[in-house]
Amino acid sequence: MTSSRRPSCLFPSLLFAALLGGSLVSPGPALAQELQDWENPQVVGINKLDPHAPVYPFADPATARALDRAKSPFYRLLNGRWKFKFSAHPGVRPLSFFETGFDDAAWDTIPVPANIEKHGYAPPIYVNIGYAWGWRNPPRVHHEHNYVGSYRYRFEVPASWQGRRVRITFQGVSAGFYLWVNGQKIGYTRRQVRAAADAPGRWEIESEAVMRLQFLGVDKRIRLHAVDRVRPDLTLETFSYEHEIGGNRMQVSGNADAAVLRFEVAARGSSETKILKIERPLYPSSALAFLPLMQGIRTGTSARYAVFHGETQAIAEAEQEVLAYETSPLFEGPAFKVATRLLGLETTTWIAADGRPLFELGMRGVIISALEDEQRARRYLVEASLNKRDAMVEFSLLRAGPIEQPRRVSQMQVVFSDFPREFEVNSEGGQTCLRTAEGLECRVDRTAALAQGDSQRHLAPTLAAPSVLEEIASLARTIAGDAASDDERIARLLAWMDANIAKEAVDAFTAADVLRARRAECQGHAYLFAAFARALGIPTRVVNGIAYSEPHGGFLYHSWNEAWIAGRGWQPVDATFGQAHADATHVKLIEGESAAELVPLVNLVGRVRVASVSALARW
Repeated sequence: MTSSRRPSCLFPSLLFAALLGGSLVSPGPALAQELQDWENPQVVGINKLDPHAPVYPFADPATARALDRAKSPFYRLLNGRWKFKFSAHPGVRPLSFFETGFDDAAWDTIPVPANIEKHGYAPPIYVNIGYAWGWRNPPRVHHEHNYVGSYRYRFEVPASWQGRRVRITFQGVSAGFYLWVNGQKIGYTRRQVRAAADAPGRWEIESEAVMRLQFLGVDKRIRLHAVDRVRPDLTLETFSYEHEIGGNRMQVSGNADAAVLRFEVAARGSSETKILKIERPLYPSSALAFLPLMQGIRTGTSARYAVFHGETQAIAEAEQEVLAYETSPLFEGPAFKVATRLLGLETTTWIAADGRPLFELGMRGVIISALEDEQRARRYLVEASLNKRDAMVEFSLLRAGPIEQPRRVSQMQVVFSDFPREFEVNSEGGQTCLRTAEGLECRVDRTAALAQGDSQRHLAPTLAAPSVLEEIASLARTIAGDAASDDERIARLLAWMDANIAKEAVDAFTAADVLRARRAECQGHAYLFAAFARALGIPTRVVNGIAYSEPHGGFLYHSWNEAWIAGRGWQPVDATFGQAHADATHVKLIEGESAAELVPLVNLVGRVRVASVSALARW
């Protein structure tokens, strides 16, 4: 199961998604004259597989040889009576019919497969030559007879399909069509405010973001769902958050009074309870969209708020400033320009006087969001994900080199430009970083003495590395066997992980997620190694920084470990690369395994560059 060793993570996906605020990653407001997909000759499919001969999966050779797809446990026919709504043209079709809560009780039913014309919904059309609809203004389509059929059908995917690739095939569709599954289509965000049904005088802010990030040939599907119950002044009372990445889930729920915030964080195989002191009114991060209006929005005003950020499980300070009241070709009508600073990132939002967010810029202009009708926004997201599959790689990559055989480099010197002065990089354990006229200059020497310091606190189990979980502790003991030293135990752990944990861009919240899936990116490898090592009595911590990737021609953000070796100190260990002593292309920037500890990295991604790099020596 061993796969190529590469830095298979770029940035914590949950943190990345959360700090975007669930924004729609779209190219901006729709142009009034833009072609619809069905009028665009360049669009013949969106997120559709290439045509191919029929292929069906079977459970065993005998069933396959029978050539009866109906006998396969991995095949399901969706023919039957579907809910159906006929519309005379696209302008009157039901726009939100694909949402899971949509009420289709009044709709007709129609057999599938079938022609709608044969069931009385439109006049049959037959032509021998020419176009049935005429051709007056190509590629525009006039709508006199451009009928639309909206279909809904409920079915359950068998539990035995869990973890398998699931594809849906439509055979014989004679028109352009869109498909939604569970109301979701690549990525979108929504926010709803409603009166709390069971708490008079309270309000609920429900937020949901569904995103699809594609890079390194891998899909990452992220879903963030939050329900905050707030008081009339929008201060936080209770909350329930669910974060899901690639099938792995983390739940955060709790409550707040005037003095204390109490909450529980639960993920696979691990949970922890936290209590944080509240020193001033506390708001959920979802309330930031409404606070300027609550405060009486006007140019030149500013305010600071204490905000609970669910993804990092931390109380942070948010600063909002109303900069201007202006117009722009990017949106219709005048709007207030509001800057929001939270967790080191600034987002600029243009808010109409009635409270509608019209346009937004985030991540120093990299992320653009616009208020659009739902269908158009979702279609843009599909096109953006298809046309910019590796945008995250380009955004996160620090181009440099080339460095040949980077895993053998024992000494390296690198100079970073545009490195924020407020970000302190420690010099220890053979890594020395100094500010120079050129930027931040770091020298890494893996032959130097190891870093020293407190080790015992890194034996305790954590949410990400639950070392006391029996399935982890017992497996660690089995892997270590009769190893006589910590060096030998580390070597055996690395060998087992290399053979049994695939290096794939799959996020995990805990080491238990990794052990279940048997695949993970670099953070997951660091979590699992930390849990294994701590279970064996080896103090181990998770560190984060950059490491050189030869296939990408530069440095990518990466996570690895440092293990305490008695008599020597903190030894860098990289389970992703299978290195008991990590090579010198690893530049350590920060320690920590929780999202809150990783927040300082946000200000580096997409900003820092490499001015020069040299491999000075090799093993």
